[in-house]
Amino acid sequence: MLPGSAGGIGLMVGTAGLLAAKWRRRPELRDDARFSMDAAFLAMLFLTAATGMALLVLRTTPAMGVLLALHLGVVFALFVTMPYGKFVHGLYRFAALVRYAGELRRIG
Repeated sequence: MLPGSAGGIGLMVGTAGLLAAKWRRRPELRDDARFSMDAAFLAMLFLTAATGMALLVLRTTPAMGVLLALHLGVVFALFVTMPYGKFVHGLYRFAALVRYAGELRRIG
């Protein structure tokens, strides 16, 4: 429970900080074409952590069912939108590592 709580709090603080830094960035350093995609991804990560933390705090209350449905909906939305943002890089990287390991096995 403690590592998950620390991770959830860290994710909320980190995403909020990144979003705030993007808003305050000097205009010549902004990438306006990608800002909305970046902001949406950070918002989805923040909402995933926030609903997870709310679920942890309120798990013994009658609100548990509604919070669980809300949290699972946010997690589902995060994964549905994954192919359209930067989050998909993790899948590509994993596939590259698997391919590399296969090549190493064939060589030696």
